[in-house]
Amino acid sequence: MLEKYKKGDLIFPSAVSRFYHITLAETYKLLDQRKDVRKVYMVYCPICDRCANQIIYYSLADINFSEEIGCENCDTLFLLKPVDVMVLYEKM
Repeated sequence: MLEKYKKGDLIFPSAVSRFYHITLAETYKLLDQRKDVRKVYMVYCPICDRCANQIIYYSLADINFSEEIGCENCDTLFLLKPVDVMVLYEKM
């Protein structure tokens, strides 16, 4: 399944979990062990539960948790919390 992804594609762990019928914990372990993907982070809106913007972070240290974020989908402003950050993977 992961072979269908091209360089730069985002891989959602929940999709991998459903495809392989494994738990999310097993999915994260599987993806963390692969050499052809890297962990990335995106901010999700706590109101509409969609990606708040198109910014991809390559480290948690790059994320300013004291920053107010504006959701591009529902126009809500919210104070960023760690729970609003989703772990994804990018095909390399």
